[in-house]
Amino acid sequence: MTQTVVFLHSIDDSFGEREHALRFGKGLAAAGVHPVYVVNPRMQDFFSRLGADTRCYRDAAEAVAIVDGLTPRLVVCCEYFNLLPELQRGVAGLRWPLATMDGTTMGEPINLNPLRTAVPLRDFTVPERMVHLRPCPVNDPLPDGDGVFHWSLFPDVRRRDARRARAMFGVPRGARLVLMGVAPWARGAATHLGRMDFYRYLTDVLSGALDAAGEPYSVIIVIGATAEGFGKLGRVLCVPLLRPDVYEELLLGADLVVTDNVLQTSASKALAAGVPTLALVSSTPGAPGTPLAEPYNIFPIAVTFPTDSAYYQALAPVEIGDPAAVAARISAIWRGEPRRGAAYFDALKRLRTPAEILAVVSPPSADGTKA
Repeated sequence: MTQTVVFLHSIDDSFGEREHALRFGKGLAAAGVHPVYVVNPRMQDFFSRLGADTRCYRDAAEAVAIVDGLTPRLVVCCEYFNLLPELQRGVAGLRWPLATMDGTTMGEPINLNPLRTAVPLRDFTVPERMVHLRPCPVNDPLPDGDGVFHWSLFPDVRRRDARRARAMFGVPRGARLVLMGVAPWARGAATHLGRMDFYRYLTDVLSGALDAAGEPYSVIIVIGATAEGFGKLGRVLCVPLLRPDVYEELLLGADLVVTDNVLQTSASKALAAGVPTLALVSSTPGAPGTPLAEPYNIFPIAVTFPTDSAYYQALAPVEIGDPAAVAARISAIWRGEPRRGAAYFDALKRLRTPAEILAVVSPPSADGTKA
């Protein structure tokens, strides 16, 4: 009998949760377990384009009924604290084993109230019986225990040949391809918080650094439907969200990936594949010449991911308020500096696979169903 693991997904404007679900599901499928993705209508096309088995729900009650009807060996929330309260309550009442993806270590006080609403948007309280699945990156590969399991998010990603994508976007032969992705949630939050001027500043700093590096380049910024708020950056092409296969080719075939968010899944995937990755952060509030009143390493919400984590050290961010340091890093990359983060990614090879985690979390019974 085929065993099923259900992934319940409800967030629309962040790609990390989707990547976590699809990658964990891929690991299960390799071991003969069937992943099913229960998603809202806005996400169904994205998952279906990637060949995922999807079920679509219109409200919380229908979502819970679909999950329950699949008689899953395990229900994985992507992530539990991002589900609507009524969906959280419905999931907590299910009789099946429960897990949540835990992309940023729930114990860290980040993203509790990123938009500073009168009532915090999130609650990190989870059902006691729910286990935590922590993808690495960006989590550190710590020992498992107390219902927490660490797994390697990108064990098999490799650099890609981007000739097709380069031709699609008119990148000249011999030009360095620089890619920056801005998630819809980040673009929306920057608008909400009145911080869109930061993007103009970022493009000015990056432009000067690329010019100083002395090689021809093309920059593609995946920003959404409009380029509003972006300054002129050499030869920049601002594009809306791309098909997953096109974006993947650009990401893994780029000469440089730039991010203003150290938690960004695209940046961690690029780093895992050996693509040079430049994270621009600000640890000094109100630095001269910057529009930043607060420090950040997760723009635009001006909160910080722990700088002493192994992943942060592997990423080795650069201060955006130090243009000379940005230019020096890019020049070193063009000269072929050694790959960063090798020790971190080597450590991930010793982590349990998704199938091995499932065997611990929900052991199969003799007839192949859940215990």
